[in-house]
Amino acid sequence: MPCKVLKANLFAGVALAVFTPVYSSAQEADSDASQARSGFDVITVTAQRREESLQDASVSIDVLGSDDLQKGGVYQIEDLQRIEPTVQVGMGGSAVQVYIRGSGDFVTTSYHDSAVSLNYDGVAAGRTQYVNGMFFDLERVEILKGPQGTLYGRNAIGGAVNFIPVTPKLGEFSGYGAFGVQNYSGFTTEGAVNIPLGENSALRASAQIVTRDGYISDGTNDDKHESLRLQYLVEPSEDVSLRLGGHYQHFGGRGTGMVVYNPE
Repeated sequence: MPCKVLKANLFAGVALAVFTPVYSSAQEADSDASQARSGFDVITVTAQRREESLQDASVSIDVLGSDDLQKGGVYQIEDLQRIEPTVQVGMGGSAVQVYIRGSGDFVTTSYHDSAVSLNYDGVAAGRTQYVNGMFFDLERVEILKGPQGTLYGRNAIGGAVNFIPVTPKLGEFSGYGAFGVQNYSGFTTEGAVNIPLGENSALRASAQIVTRDGYISDGTNDDKHESLRLQYLVEPSEDVSLRLGGHYQHFGGRGTGMVVYNPE
């Protein structure tokens, strides 16, 4: 029988003392010249707990930018498999089952952790339900294939998925808004605003509301959720950066359903 799913999650993360490595002028000049010759934009990733070019990362990784997610219509983690062929996503009730190249875990009890590490802004998600309301105002999604236990712990046998949000920008007042409609009485609205607070601090607020009726005749397999994200950035000096973040989300609707095939 279908059941109503209702849950709320609260996230708080602190990034403190972000230090930028120092390189020699000759190295920087060589890097700039190499980029100019290649004619391609450099994609920066943090898959190995440090900022580096995607080409220099010594891991098997795919990166999906904000444009990729928007064009692919990715509003929840189940949609990710439409644009990333190495990822398969299933649902066990309200829990998410993520597989990377076929490696994962189908257990969905509250006493068990996923075999694919799910991380938001560098913080591991304790429960897989948490990541469903993350797909808005993201800078990128990093998908690391294969065992990643060295950097992501024992619950990364299948790999890891990192959700990197757009962070506040100093000295800039900006934002965006988007609205979309679809069948099954669905609509999506989201937006963000970046507000400078003096010369060395800024606030960024972003939100998303999604509502869609279920694909199954009893109303299940719907999507009804609201998410809110707040971030505050302050840089008291060139060598120190402090960012505080909070994330709230609420899921409603009837949840995941099931269809039984009767050959008669």
